[in-house]
Amino acid sequence: MSLDKILVQINTEAQQKAEQILLEAKEKAEQIKRESLEDSRLKKEAILDRARQDAQDREKRMVQMARLSGRKSILAEKQKAINFIFNSAMNRLAGLNPGKYKQILRHMLIKAVRSGREEIILPEKDKKLIDDEWLKGVNREISKARGLPGELKVAKETRPIKGGFILRDGLVEINSSFEAILKYNQNELESDVIALLLENS
Repeated sequence: MSLDKILVQINTEAQQKAEQILLEAKEKAEQIKRESLEDSRLKKEAILDRARQDAQDREKRMVQMARLSGRKSILAEKQKAINFIFNSAMNRLAGLNPGKYKQILRHMLIKAVRSGREEIILPEKDKKLIDDEWLKGVNREISKARGLPGELKVAKETRPIKGGFILRDGLVEINSSFEAILKYNQNELESDVIALLLENS
């Protein structure tokens, strides 16, 4: 075979090889492009799915927070209403007419005494209301109903209470102020008050 023919053959083979390499490169490039597009599509879908899930989670959290905030507001309003009712009850008790007020004090004293020799500590406003005659009557009832000495005395000191009294026997004090009684019974009474509030709402 002549040199020219060999060169032509080598050239032809080289051209065919180059075309084949170019074709394979194009196919590879197309494949990479397709894979890249698919990969981009999958990544895009994953990002959108994550964004949708985040949005749903955020919405759930916001709804839960709104519900919690609503519950807190309702509880705060109920507490305001309860406090108003208890304060109103306190003011009504403290503002009773003298006859009714003394009657309630008498009943409370007879139940509260332990030794029959206690001192009665009153609010300043009640010092003038409780006279010797009334106290003698209470002492007689304590002796008769409870079998105790009936030697209660009104203390010289007063306390900043709205109504009721504090019984002192030596170092022991029994707080029978209206504030203490209402506070002591508040938990028990609150459920009744809430039921009334709900009934009337």
